[in-house]
Amino acid sequence: MISFNDARHEIANLFSHIVPSHEDVPLLNSVGRIIAEDVVADIDLPLFDHSVVDGYAIVFSPGLFRWKITGTITAGKYSEIILNEQQAVSIMTGGKLPINANCVIPIEDVDIIDSNIQLHDTVTLKAGMNIRKKGEDGKQHSLIVPSYSVIHPKTVSLLASCGKTFVTVFKKLNIGVLCTGDELIDIAESPSVDKVRASNLYSLLACATNGVSQGINLGITADDPEILHARFSEVFNNNELDILVTSGGVSVGTHDFVQSVFKQLGAEIVFWKVNIKPGKPLLAALYRKRKKPLIIFGLPGNPVSSFVNYILFVQSHINTLFHQESFTTRYAKTNSVLQKKDGKRNFLRGRIEYDETNSEYRVQQLQSQSSGNMVTLHQANCLIVMKEECQRIEMGELAECIII
Repeated sequence: MISFNDARHEIANLFSHIVPSHEDVPLLNSVGRIIAEDVVADIDLPLFDHSVVDGYAIVFSPGLFRWKITGTITAGKYSEIILNEQQAVSIMTGGKLPINANCVIPIEDVDIIDSNIQLHDTVTLKAGMNIRKKGEDGKQHSLIVPSYSVIHPKTVSLLASCGKTFVTVFKKLNIGVLCTGDELIDIAESPSVDKVRASNLYSLLACATNGVSQGINLGITADDPEILHARFSEVFNNNELDILVTSGGVSVGTHDFVQSVFKQLGAEIVFWKVNIKPGKPLLAALYRKRKKPLIIFGLPGNPVSSFVNYILFVQSHINTLFHQESFTTRYAKTNSVLQKKDGKRNFLRGRIEYDETNSEYRVQQLQSQSSGNMVTLHQANCLIVMKEECQRIEMGELAECIII
């Protein structure tokens, strides 16, 4: 059995075998993906000086409060007008400024008298007001969106402004998910006698399906050495897979055959068992006898253990591979005493909330910490970390929380 930190170090070494590739996708299909190129501006952003309000463009001159209206400019319909200090042009939001205009007065700050505007007494003007300058957001050829950025809907606007109809993004990793167990049936079936629905299969597929990876459903396999050998032999040689995640069959029961089958097929066991709770029976392995090495994770069958293992050891390293934060963590004051008796690193399900009154995070441990309790897993929004040497966290003390 190895420590949490040693396990993460070994898994980091495993992930060095993955070399991400990239592909071009249509802009609207890129949301949530990781960009694999440095995007530079093909033009100045914006391309010209323009008004940010509906109002009147003028040549600013201290002491002037009245101007004659000489024309109108709307967005997309520019008129070449040269203003003198006594003139103003009506301009709409987004309208290109006359070449010598350097101030825009909002329409609500003036009175219109015949063909003139009169500034309200309470308004103060200065040069540059209400103008968005050419190249203000980015000069032509400047870096606009660096590689390894996550493409959010708000990023799409920027990419579109750079003319990116297609975007180069990292290809998603293919993660196969397979569950083992004689007791398992598909979720569409009704359990009878001693059967249970294979909830882990769907939970792990959901975990694996995001902007950097896609889960591939490899189904359910019985706890039979010959059947497992045949099935894993087939899966190991699926060269489309980057990572294989299994659930069940890695503990010490008489029907836990997964590790021995992995060894028979030539997989190298990197470690088995981590000094954590829940999720101690985690197994990590590498299979090299194919076009590209296959990283293998054998997760325990308990649903909470399986989920926690995936978050801590699989997703976090995928995040790191694509230069993202491994975990999102917060430090929160505990609402009760937290304690444990073992020397394992514990990950307690909890609820973290922001206390606006005191400008701090507070966290509450959920009542049941059973590794089979899916209800409290659903209710939790964080894992409260109690390190190996920590036996007790007093109420009101700060605790590290991993957001889930």
